[in-house]
Amino acid sequence: EELGYHSKVITAGRAVNDYMPLHVFELLVDALNECERAVKNSKVVVLGFSYKENVGDARESPVEVFVEELGKKGACVWIVDPYIEDGYLDRYGKVEKDVYKALEGADALVLMTAHREFRELDLRKVKERMRTSIMVDGRRVFDRDVVRRLGFEYRGVGAE
Repeated sequence: EELGYHSKVITAGRAVNDYMPLHVFELLVDALNECERAVKNSKVVVLGFSYKENVGDARESPVEVFVEELGKKGACVWIVDPYIEDGYLDRYGKVEKDVYKALEGADALVLMTAHREFRELDLRKVKERMRTSIMVDGRRVFDRDVVRRLGFEYRGVGAE
């Protein structure tokens, strides 16, 4: 009986995890629409590709599903992940190690993995570099009110 309960919890948890990349994609589309932008031809900078923060393991990363969806919809995808080896991410989009360089002219920043480096971003500097100031926080790292006060169009998983 207890095993059956745990099995259902694990199955439900897996379903939520599997849906998360598509939910983040929907949040991005909503924010882009709010700013009168389409996914097609938008420069989207994805922060983090690895499965877990501060490690370079991309196996079974849900970010892959998100990035593939962006590609299918015609977005210009840039990926920043300081923990993943050079070359691995090339098939998914443009790869840049410098976050601020990647954000030059970007329409949206999407935080997918809460690496230490991303938690410490200077958000004013981020905003200065972007063309359209959209932030989708897939890890709820940033304070929504602070981000909005800085002038970002903010969407976060589990946020209003």
